[in-house]
Amino acid sequence: RNEPRTSAQGAQGLQRPSSTQTITSQEPRTAQLPTPSSQNSMQAQRIYLFGVSRDRLQKIITALNVPATIVRELSEATMVMTIKNYYRQGSAPLRQAEEHGVPVYVLRNNTTTQMERQLADVFHLAASTENPYLPPQRSEPNDTERGLDDVILETESAISQVLNGERNQVDLQPRSSYVRRLQHQIAERYNVRSQSHGREPNRRVKISR
Repeated sequence: RNEPRTSAQGAQGLQRPSSTQTITSQEPRTAQLPTPSSQNSMQAQRIYLFGVSRDRLQKIITALNVPATIVRELSEATMVMTIKNYYRQGSAPLRQAEEHGVPVYVLRNNTTTQMERQLADVFHLAASTENPYLPPQRSEPNDTERGLDDVILETESAISQVLNGERNQVDLQPRSSYVRRLQHQIAERYNVRSQSHGREPNRRVKISR
């Protein structure tokens, strides 16, 4: 199981507090669901996501039946979940979490396998060779999944920057009409504005308050 480790220095040269816990997810495993009695003894977690798919994690929380809630405000969180690339960038929300001693859990990538393994570590779930509540997962995403992962990460990162006041608006990369519809749906879920502008093939979505 993944053990907490202390990050000595930030991704951009910032000094990290010695009390900060930064945990990196490694090899995937399948978690055994907790019984009702064991769930009652688990400590509930409020998870703030940065670059991690909200929909995927919510499905895993439901499937594993663990006492976790995804929150929109960093101030409400008892833990933060992000991926390696965003952690290396040293984004403001991640720095703020570490400054306040909120554990930051770092996934290798934005796959359901990594998310399941991380929740299994957080809630100390025993490993199992089978889990009838979750479909079989690959350790690595295929090309289509990687493309959608990039879209979700880019969109949610832009939304986080807008919601946290880092930027007033963010222009996303040019995308197809199908992908732009997906980006508009994500923006609507987070209650931020989104607008398509430009001409094909350079038409893109702008995220703002």
